[in-house]
Amino acid sequence: MSNDEKNQKNQEEDLTWLFFKATHLYFSRMYNQASKFETHPGQFPMIQVLAKYPGLSQREIADRLHIKPPTVNVTLKRMEKAGLIERKADKKDLRVVRIFLSEKGQKVTKHVQKVGEDNNKILTQGFSETELQLFKLFLKKIIINAENFPIGVDHMEEFEK
Repeated sequence: MSNDEKNQKNQEEDLTWLFFKATHLYFSRMYNQASKFETHPGQFPMIQVLAKYPGLSQREIADRLHIKPPTVNVTLKRMEKAGLIERKADKKDLRVVRIFLSEKGQKVTKHVQKVGEDNNKILTQGFSETELQLFKLFLKKIIINAENFPIGVDHMEEFEK
């Protein structure tokens, strides 16, 4: 076995590389699918949240999706430009703006949900029910562990030398 083959085999066993490869493939395919609906894959979670909970504020969307409010703001601006959402002032507190899916956004939601269901079927082909339950458990544990990543890197001094 050549060094290149050994490196390739080692790389394919590395968890970080496997995550990168899986997410890269998933999002590149999702990007192609999303473009047919004049959306971006990053908008899918927001579309689904607004479909389930119409009339959320930007802060409430950020809290539900565990993302920063500026990220929500940028995404909503793009969605508004594409005609997917409508903003309405809160009747009780005019300082608060409520976000709703537009008619177009509601139509896109149906397609997004169908694409998601179809993609889940493809992604889980060949898995037994037990394997799927274990996989979900492992992913949940990985998410919890990833939330504990240190913000800085302790060994940066060595890197900077």
